[in-house]
Order: sequence, then structure tokens, then C-alpha cells
Amino acid sequence: MNVTDLSTEPSDGTTTSHSPEPSAFQLLELQDVPLHFTQIPIDVRKLLELTGGDREMSREFLKCFLEYAPIYLNNLKQSLYPLDFTQLAFNAHRLKGAAGMVASRSVFALAQQLEQEVKNQQSQNLALLLTQLEEQLIEVERFLQTWSTPTSER
Repeated sequence: MNVTDLSTEPSDGTTTSHSPEPSAFQLLELQDVPLHFTQIPIDVRKLLELTGGDREMSREFLKCFLEYAPIYLNNLKQSLYPLDFTQLAFNAHRLKGAAGMVASRSVFALAQQLEQEVKNQQSQNLALLLTQLEEQLIEVERFLQTWSTPTSER
């Protein structure tokens, strides 16, 4: 996360710049977050807000998510052939909710898109969305492994 400069333009036309002070959650977010992730699959700030800033509890939430998300994904895959829109909608909704509880933006967005396509009974992109969901779950798992590793061991 980068703290960006804010520019303001006073009424006289001059420009001033200042850097906002980072919040406590932003500082917690930056601490021990792997820097090699180009797109972090978890909104760490939001996850820490959900857990009152407790990083260990945040990790436990992610572990629990990663225990159940593959089950939902497997259920989704099984509902593709034969095509069962009811089960697809049910499991897409479960996965979306679980992703929201751990602030996984990418999994949430894909599950939401999947849920919408199922609602509209559009089946042409379902297999692709499931593949993308699987890839994002791997990224969440990689993130958790790296975030759980103390900085000195990286």
C-alpha cells in the first residue's frame, strides 16, 4: 500500500502538497505483508479491521477460509456437468460470502460474477470463472504462507 500525496488548490491558484499520516491499521497492514505480491489477494486493512487489528486472528480467519473454500469450489465444479444452476448459485453465494468475511477482493469479485452469470443462466464462461477462482485461492494460500512467516525468515 502506498500513501499518496494529496494536492489541494487554494482559491489563490497556488498548489500545496502534504502526505497524510498513516492510520494505525495502515501501519499494521504494511508490517509483515509480503512485498513481492503485485496484487495482494486480501485487503489486509479490511481484514485487520474485521479482527480488531489482531493479526493472529486474521491468519486464523484465512486458514478457516482456505479450509472451506476448496469444498465450495469442488461443489461448483461438480455442478457444471450436468449443469445444475441451483447448486451453482448456492455454492457461488457461499464462496462469495466466505471471501467477503476475509476481505479477499479477487475471490469475492469472481464468485460474484459467477453468481450473476448463473442467475442469468449463462453457462459459456462458468468453466473459465472456476479456473480463475482456483488460481485466486492458490494466491490467497501463498499470501497466507508468506504473511505467516516472520520477516527474519524470508
